[in-house]
Amino acid sequence: MGLYHFLIESDPKDPQRGGRIQAEHFLRTINNVGGTNSKLLSVDFEHYSDKYPWLTPSNATLKSFISSLRLRIGKHPIFLYSGRGFWNGGDTSGPFDQYGANVAWDAMYLEMLPHDRPNDYYQTIKGRGWGNPWGDVSPMLWQFTSAGLVSGQYVDVDAFRGTMVDLHSLAVTPLPEP
Repeated sequence: MGLYHFLIESDPKDPQRGGRIQAEHFLRTINNVGGTNSKLLSVDFEHYSDKYPWLTPSNATLKSFISSLRLRIGKHPIFLYSGRGFWNGGDTSGPFDQYGANVAWDAMYLEMLPHDRPNDYYQTIKGRGWGNPWGDVSPMLWQFTSAGLVSGQYVDVDAFRGTMVDLHSLAVTPLPEP
């Protein structure tokens, strides 16, 4: 199971407070479904709707959100979902490791067309989406389409650079070193 928080700018005058409040809300949600163990935890950091640009989160809000979450969940892995255009544009986000997340998840669509066979489509584009699009980190996940046909519905489709064992390990808190 994965839990996903869409970050917004909830307190532009005090982004530390805004990030902390959102982390507390996310933690309540996590606890309502049995806690962190065996769950993937993700934060979505991207441009909000053009209709409400003031809701686009700042880098400071992202830092506060993850650090507040980290205080409560310890070493449990955190996925940070963003698009390279948002990460590198405007108020550039800089080095990935300053935020405290463990896994980069890149959203980058080469086109916005529907794909009835997303796996076949991925095979034709996989050489164009990986690398270090955020400067200093290579994502483990790449959301390569928002319109892939899966079980009769067009949905977001991702590629993962790893094995099923790797993916499962990202859903559990690492054991302390002996």
